Amino acid sequence: MTTVAEVKRWTKGILAEHPDLVLEKRDLYLLPLRHIYRAIEFLGSSQRTFPTPAGRFGVLFAPPSVQMSHSNGFYLQVGHSTDPLFQELLESETRKVLEGGAAPSPFH
Repeated sequence: MTTVAEVKRWTKGILAEHPDLVLEKRDLYLLPLRHIYRAIEFLGSSQRTFPTPAGRFGVLFAPPSVQMSHSNGFYLQVGHSTDPLFQELLESETRKVLEGGAAPSPFH
């Protein structure tokens, strides 16, 4: 299972690099938050070393009938946290999502 402490450790570098990011538990948000937001959500995972971060785009003021969940985003392909290139890949994929340049990849 992906823990809050692991997410803090994994995002430490990108948070230092980007003052426009804020970590709230398992969610990494791009500031400022306006009507539409961009975030990386670190979902729970059944395997400790296989996190499932998802890029998420959402509307802050949606009508109650609109369901807002991680299904409005896409999974980042970052591999296992024990892989030598994990940190570099996570930061690269995070940048793509936050810059709006990542194309959705199929759910795995």
